[in-house]
Amino acid sequence: MQLTPDPRPPSEPGRRQYVATELKRGMLLVRPVGPSIGQREAPIILEEVREIMRRAGREARMLVIDLSDVSFVSSMGLGMCIDLRNQATQQGARSVLLGLRPDVAQLFRMMRLERLYTIVKSADELERLAA
Repeated sequence: MQLTPDPRPPSEPGRRQYVATELKRGMLLVRPVGPSIGQREAPIILEEVREIMRRAGREARMLVIDLSDVSFVSSMGLGMCIDLRNQATQQGARSVLLGLRPDVAQLFRMMRLERLYTIVKSADELERLAA
């Protein structure tokens, strides 16, 4: 699955450096730029993706957060993931985590957040899920 950045100009210089998004066939793919989602990145990513989700409305039937480039997630990053999942649920969309690295997967398990998402390991597995 190829990611293409959102062509809209950022409302604030440098914002797109934290996340790439793509809406395709009902799937909103969100790919934070690693290696970390911390105090600085989380609110910027959250605001950007919330706006895209709001504009997509029910067209986005699945929210996929691709964390394959992320090796560290702070508490604010976890909160961002939960907020995005909650918004997706309100819009009737399924929430999926893609490509969790072992340390990040362990963090989600330890915080018992893995039960909020469908977790897939690869783009192939995601394609099968979306079919």
